[in-house]
Amino acid sequence: MIIEQQFSDITINRASMKLSIGTANFGLPYGQDHNFEKISTNEIKAILNLAKLHGINSLDTAIAYGDGEKILGSIGVGDWKITSKVPSIPEKTKHIKALVISLIKESLMNLKVPFLETILVHHPSDFSHRGGKEIISGLVQSKNDGLVKKIGVSVYDTDELESSMVFFKPDVVQCPFSILDNRFNKNNYLAKLNQKRIEVQIRSIFLQGVLAAPVNFQPSIFKKWPIIWAHWQTWLMANNISPVEASTRFAINLANVSQVIVGINKADHLKQIIDYSQKPLLKELPQWPKNLDVKLLDPRMWSKQ
Repeated sequence: MIIEQQFSDITINRASMKLSIGTANFGLPYGQDHNFEKISTNEIKAILNLAKLHGINSLDTAIAYGDGEKILGSIGVGDWKITSKVPSIPEKTKHIKALVISLIKESLMNLKVPFLETILVHHPSDFSHRGGKEIISGLVQSKNDGLVKKIGVSVYDTDELESSMVFFKPDVVQCPFSILDNRFNKNNYLAKLNQKRIEVQIRSIFLQGVLAAPVNFQPSIFKKWPIIWAHWQTWLMANNISPVEASTRFAINLANVSQVIVGINKADHLKQIIDYSQKPLLKELPQWPKNLDVKLLDPRMWSKQ
């Protein structure tokens, strides 16, 4: 469906409005694709300008993303809906609630905005290892004070989310989801979150660039799964589709998802993703081997191999 609103010759599509610009590489080198690196301020401006022209008004950032928040603040992002994340709480912190509030205020100062759309706990293990009640108290206080509209958690798997939900009911959950990694879709998990009025944002739709990269450019650790890449390449060729198009169309057409976070290193790449987002649901999906290796799906394990 097309929204009847235009900027010059650009028509805004509802699907592309689900896109959120991931900003990890705005402040530091990020991703496994050989093309990923920290990008220039001029390129960031071009990406943001193109996004706004297509009705995209959401950004995903974090204090941990180097100087990314300061760069965004210098550019001017006052009219964007911004999700940021509280970094890991240091050991032996005495006043955790005060620290959480202080960190959120630091993000607001760096971004030069009066409030955040969403604040997420970046490391949910902090709930059990640092002081869950104090962390939640800081989040709730920030919400009550108008510093943030929604609070939530960024997780890697359903077990991590279930452990987090012992401490609170999040407004927002951010999780990995891709054409390869469907762990959050088992047993209608996303639908059940929505039924609880929990908003779902998905990230890593390109698995930090791995799904989009040519096999011969992948870091050596990924060569441990030759059957996966052979099947992926065969499926792409059989369907005459690029990996970026397949990954985008899969993610953007998912039900029960409010935002699809995409990492971009050039405005041209964003335009490509926007174009793909306007195409229909894929007619068929790759039939992956059962019980995919979690060491492939979880980036935290890549450096341990």
